[in-house]
Amino acid sequence: MHAWRAYWRKVGHFDKGKMEPWIALRNAVGITLPLAAGIAFGMPRPGLAMASGALQVAYSDGHDPYARRLKRMLASCLLCASAVVIGGLVGNHHVLAILVLAAWAFIAGLMVVLSTAAESLGIVSLVMLIIYAGQPLSPRQAMFSGLLALAGGLLQTGLSLALWPLRRYEPERRALANLYLELARVASLPVNLDQAPLASAQINQAQQTLAALGDDHSVEGERYWSLLNQAERIRLSILTFRSLPDGEFLKLTAGVLRAIAQSLSSRESPSACRQQMSELETLAESYRSLESIRFQTDALVGQLRSGLRTASEATPAGEALVAGSLTAQPWQRRFRGNLARLQANLSFHSSACRHAIRMAVSLSMGELLARNVQSQRSYWLAMTIVLILKPDFTMTFSRGVLRIGGTVLGLLLATALFHLIPPGIGVEVILVGVFAFLLRWLGNGNYGAFTTAVSALVVVLLAIAGLSPKEVVIVRGEMTLLGGFIALAVYLAWPTWERTQIPELLARVLDGYRAYFHQVAAMYLQPGAPNSAELDRIRLAARLARSNLEASVDRLRAEPGTQKEEANLLAAILASSHRFVAAAMAMEVEAGVTPAPTEFRKFSEDVEQVLTSLCDTLRGADPAARIVPDLREAYRQMMPDAAAVIREEADRMTNTLNTLREQIARWKR
Repeated sequence: MHAWRAYWRKVGHFDKGKMEPWIALRNAVGITLPLAAGIAFGMPRPGLAMASGALQVAYSDGHDPYARRLKRMLASCLLCASAVVIGGLVGNHHVLAILVLAAWAFIAGLMVVLSTAAESLGIVSLVMLIIYAGQPLSPRQAMFSGLLALAGGLLQTGLSLALWPLRRYEPERRALANLYLELARVASLPVNLDQAPLASAQINQAQQTLAALGDDHSVEGERYWSLLNQAERIRLSILTFRSLPDGEFLKLTAGVLRAIAQSLSSRESPSACRQQMSELETLAESYRSLESIRFQTDALVGQLRSGLRTASEATPAGEALVAGSLTAQPWQRRFRGNLARLQANLSFHSSACRHAIRMAVSLSMGELLARNVQSQRSYWLAMTIVLILKPDFTMTFSRGVLRIGGTVLGLLLATALFHLIPPGIGVEVILVGVFAFLLRWLGNGNYGAFTTAVSALVVVLLAIAGLSPKEVVIVRGEMTLLGGFIALAVYLAWPTWERTQIPELLARVLDGYRAYFHQVAAMYLQPGAPNSAELDRIRLAARLARSNLEASVDRLRAEPGTQKEEANLLAAILASSHRFVAAAMAMEVEAGVTPAPTEFRKFSEDVEQVLTSLCDTLRGADPAARIVPDLREAYRQMMPDAAAVIREEADRMTNTLNTLREQIARWKR
């Protein structure tokens, strides 16, 4: 009962944070304009072809940096246009069409190992392939349809990038403003070591957004790198405060951070917070007699001062900080890396490979059945299969339920509108714009709202093409129900349960934490300037691994057969891992300032060995076959000569890792 309650909560969840009205508006304009123009010039079908291209490319739109958005949307344009041409050419050859669809489905399913954007491109282009394979064309018609779809996609891309020359760094500013605003909120909260370090999502987003700057070494570009590096240090300082004489210091810190965020959003100088900054400096001076927090308060004040200065000046204040900026990898290296990841996942042990096989097999079954139905719109059956299937149980069955329910509701809505509103081509074009806006706005928050809007939109588009709404409603309803049944049946026949994925995901988190701790320990053992670019890369990888694990645990809660005790034990394991990384972060703050005793080397090596042992256990190794060092003994030998911060955080690490060993052993049993 616990798992099913969690499942239905997830089905009905509406994520308001994903609703973007301005993106929805420009996408609706991009879909409606070519349609209206085609009708105005007496060519509704070419207008429909352009609108379909614009609709598919709209799914690649977003708020991310313009350069990255351009590449993704152009890739979507080319893939969708190619799918139109190939689909039209193979449509007359049933066996060839099924083979091409199965191969494309397998590749699209495997794209999940690269990124959500790559998966989306694969699915969107596959949908276009399915649609045009269901309406065979001559070579000339296929090429012409592909060009029209490409033109519609390029129009959508142009609308998305129209403000690029005027607001070149707007996505970077927005990401940094969100980060500093979240840091202000974190400064107002008590430290909870059982939770993942706060602001992780915002700092990941900012790092990924700024990575798109690549080799941009303009004054403004380097200014944003400097602000990101300062934010990382500020976050570290805030999260490592254990106790203060009062709450005024962090309250003033939050005010300064909000001023920086406001400056990034409004492009105005944060001069209004000078009084707060002055009070903060005075308060920090009064804490200088407190040995335990003197260094942290001094460091935080200096970081805030630098952040304010950088936010208010046209040129960056600290070129030394931006010199080690992350840069985008050359495309050749990215290509080789992605190819290696795809090859590594060509195994039945890979959930991505299993998903790709399910996609290919179920799509082939659906296409065979659809071609025997002999309906003009039977491609909806195969399209439903593709849109429902996901690598995990929760998403697949949630989308299945919402797809079927949303389709029925959307068809009823469209039918009611055709009965209530007087017929007319102008009214139908307006309805296209309205439904396009709703599917891109509400659809991002809930898949059921998306399917309701897209089903109504399809009915209106086909009515413009001259088909009877009544016929469309009946056929689409039948094909959706049949496609949904096939997709869910194939998944149940060969499922991928989340509990089988969690050991590897947890091992990747601990691998990431081991790499991070190794860098922190090196700062104590080998004093000198750390490799900031490498440290940023390790931090980002560890945060992404942690977010993947947290999402997996959340999905596990909604799987049938999941016991509440199992979910609670995983939550406890997550809490222990959070305490470990919080201790490592606290050590990083004083690295290079506080000396480490000779025995710290042995302790750090033992910590890494314990983490490696835990990863091996999670990946199936026999824990009894490995000698695990006694961390508590290594801590005792180091303790007499260690500084306060090393004693405190090393003690926390020792307790946490010993607890993790017990928890993981219990969970594996």
